[in-house]
Amino acid sequence: MEQKGNKDVLKNIMWSLVTIVIAVLTITAITSQAKGFSINDAWIMIRHGKKGFMALAMVSVILYIYLEGVAIKYILKHISVDVNHRQAFLYSAADIYFSAITPSASGGQPASFYFMRKDGVSFSKATMCLVLNLLMYSFAIDFVAVLSFVVRPDIFNSFNDFGKVLIVIGFVIMTSLTLFFFMLLKEPKWMDKLGLWGISILGKLKIIRKPEKKRVKWEETVKKYSTVSDLALGKGKMLFVAFLINLAQRVTQISITVFVYLGLGGKFGHMGDIWFSQAFAFVGSNCAPIPGAQGVVDYLMIQGFSQFMSEPVAVHTELLSRGMSFYICIFISLITTVIGYMIKRKRVNN
Repeated sequence: MEQKGNKDVLKNIMWSLVTIVIAVLTITAITSQAKGFSINDAWIMIRHGKKGFMALAMVSVILYIYLEGVAIKYILKHISVDVNHRQAFLYSAADIYFSAITPSASGGQPASFYFMRKDGVSFSKATMCLVLNLLMYSFAIDFVAVLSFVVRPDIFNSFNDFGKVLIVIGFVIMTSLTLFFFMLLKEPKWMDKLGLWGISILGKLKIIRKPEKKRVKWEETVKKYSTVSDLALGKGKMLFVAFLINLAQRVTQISITVFVYLGLGGKFGHMGDIWFSQAFAFVGSNCAPIPGAQGVVDYLMIQGFSQFMSEPVAVHTELLSRGMSFYICIFISLITTVIGYMIKRKRVNN
């Protein structure tokens, strides 16, 4: 068990380093190709910017993390599990941090699951909560995408052909994931087959011992999962509210860019343009299994922003808003996760 834990730590350190390297390369590529870009000019714009809007952008970063915790807490409450806001914030922070540093956000849910189990949440209820929240998360992105296509097709058309392809691929992938998570919720047998397949593969690779016992335990867990699934699906109001909370989280995340734009002296008349440009970039960011979608989302953001401002200003806006919505966000999430881990480890040792 200790050896597995050491491997997980090394894997997370490796992906953290990969994320840092990609971030450095992305920022370097953006700044080196942007004509007229100057770090000194960027600093002047920030120093003379509107502090109130910058403060709103920072508050939105915290609110973004908090809202995922609210959704998780709400779902758990309706499947008979009570957690406080501090615990829920930790589940959210762990999800956001590990999703940011692993390909296809593959590490987020296992990290949340780890902390839920440490707090005594049963395997089946923790799994159900995460599947349900993933479904609402995906559905919220699909909703934002459809809204953007319907309300502002002109902004989508302003992207070049490559940008349009990235956005469409991102939308198709998220729609497919929404259907997949719905089937995991609706048909527990999908979860059963997926788990048995995973146990079989891990058994053949000698990663787990006694796969037969694992299969029996998994089948028992799926039966409990099925009971919780029926309970969740029977609560239409709960599903709708969970969707609204996830939608509020998406809106908050996208709005960080709008506040940064206004803080840098942007025009109020372009608020909608910037919001929908960022929304399309966010949808397109789901097209590639890159940690934090770095490179992809930056490219799409500058593509969209350049329609409403000069390229240097677009770069300034992109780098600062990305710095807040991604880098500062994952830094706060990292600190929260480390503190939460240390507290729970201390309790176990005592």
